[in-house]
Order: sequence, then C-alpha cells, then structure tokens
Amino acid sequence: MVLALHALSGAAIASIMPQPLIALPLAFVSHFAFDWLPHTDYSVQAIKEKRRGAWLFFNIGGAVLEGSAGFAIILLLLGWQPLLFLAAFLAMLPDGLWVMQSLFPKIPFLKQFRAFHRKLHYRGERKIIKTLPFDVAMATILLLVVLSA
Repeated sequence: MVLALHALSGAAIASIMPQPLIALPLAFVSHFAFDWLPHTDYSVQAIKEKRRGAWLFFNIGGAVLEGSAGFAIILLLLGWQPLLFLAAFLAMLPDGLWVMQSLFPKIPFLKQFRAFHRKLHYRGERKIIKTLPFDVAMATILLLVVLSA
C-alpha cells in the first residue's frame, strides 16, 4: 500500500482510539493488515541491485513525497495533533524498515523483519489499473473515518 494510505490508516486509528498505549501499537500492526489487501506498491529492486540514477530517484523520491503528502493531508484536515502524526509514522515504519533491509542486507533483525513482512504481503497482481480503484476506495474510507472522529 502506498505510504499516504498507511499514514491515513494510522491517523484514523488514533483519531477513533486516542489512548496512546492502544492506538500506537495498533497503528504499527495496521500496516500488515493493509498490506495483505490488494494495493499499489513501490519497488526496492533498484536499491537491491545498487542501481543509481533517475529510476531510483523517482521511486524513492516519489515514496518520500507521497508519504509526506499523507502527513500534509492529516495536518490540513485535523491540525497539529502529535498522537495522530506518531500513529501515522508508525503505520508507515514497516516500509521504511523494508527499504533499510535493502540498503543493509546483512543486519539480522532487518532480514528477519523483511521475511515476516513479506509473508503477510499481498501477492496478487499489482497493475495500477487494477489496484487503483481499491486504493481510492481505501483513501475515501480512511478520510471519512478521520473526519468523523
């Protein structure tokens, strides 16, 4: 799932369950639940192959911009609420750890984490034409939850 949707899922959880000891672990775990569903994704293949250049820049740069857009949406709609931003960050964190494992493949914890993450990840077709409607539906639902809380 793209990072903005993970950010929105974390914020949605924290907005309906404002107790940090419950909301923050749930936001982190929500990442795996949402990754199990059909979705569009970024690739880390260029990092693994140590490729540089435009593809790597646009893929990683796009992910950073798009994750930042998730934070911006939360800020614009709900203002500065530290719990929502921390929950959004934790909901995106597993993808950051996935990228870190691609950069540092010999770190045992990251290797084990990626294997776990991969087991729970959606394995179906990821053509954007097929997954975009699902991504849009998820964004709509998450925005409605965030705005109604």
